[in-house]
Amino acid sequence: MSSGPRSAPSTERGLPLDALARARTIHELAVAAFLIQESTDGEDNRDLAERFRLHGHVSAYADALVYQENAEGLGYEPLEVEHVERMRITREELLTRFGRSYRNEYGWASKLLDKDRPTFRDLEERANLSHLRGFYRWSSQEVHSGARSLSFNSIDFRGQEVQLVNRTNHYLADPAQIALIALMQCMSALLVYSVTDPQELLYMTTMSHFVDETCNSFVAVQEQIDREEENVTHSPPEQP
Repeated sequence: MSSGPRSAPSTERGLPLDALARARTIHELAVAAFLIQESTDGEDNRDLAERFRLHGHVSAYADALVYQENAEGLGYEPLEVEHVERMRITREELLTRFGRSYRNEYGWASKLLDKDRPTFRDLEERANLSHLRGFYRWSSQEVHSGARSLSFNSIDFRGQEVQLVNRTNHYLADPAQIALIALMQCMSALLVYSVTDPQELLYMTTMSHFVDETCNSFVAVQEQIDREEENVTHSPPEQP
C-alpha cells in the first residue's frame, strides 16, 4: 500500500495529473483489498491473498520474456538462460496448482469470479466499487496518451487555452478526494478482516467522518483558489 502516501506530495507540489495517477493505483489496491477481505468469509477462496501474492511470479516471467526479446536490440545483457528457466518452472508449478487461467492478467481472481479471463471491471463489480468506474476511466485517460488525454490536458488559464504540463493550483481537489476515499476503503478492508473488539468499529466510523470533513476541505480550498484566480483575471491591468 506504499502508493497511498505518494499522492499527498503530488498535490502539495501542484501536480494534479501525478496525483491522479496515484489515486488510480490506490483504487486498484482498494478493489483487491475488498476481494481478499470477502474471500475470508468462505472456505472456497480463503487462499485468495496467497493467489494474489504469488501471481507476481507469473507477471515476472512474462516480463522476463519481453526483456529477453528486446535486450540485444537495446544493448542490454540478456538474462541468464538458467534464471529464466527457473522462472518458467515456478510459473508452471503455479499453473498446475491454481489452474491454467492463473496465467492471465487477473488470473488470481479467476476462481473467485468463476471466469477464465476476468477484467478489472469484473473485479470492481464484485468488490461493489463499480460506482467509481467513471473516476477510474477519467484518471486512466488523464495519465495515458490516448486521443482523449489531449483534450483533458487543455485548460483555460486566465483567458488562454494552455496545456497542463507543469505545476498548477487548479484541479487538485478531485485526485486528493479519490485517493483519500480509496485509502479509507483499503483500511476498512483490513480492519473488518482483523476486527475483534467492537471498539474498532467505532474507529472506522470516526475515520469515515474525518474523510468526509477532509474531502469537504479539499473542495473549499479549491473554490477559494478559483475565486482568487477569478479576481486576478478580471482585475484591471496595473498602470506603468
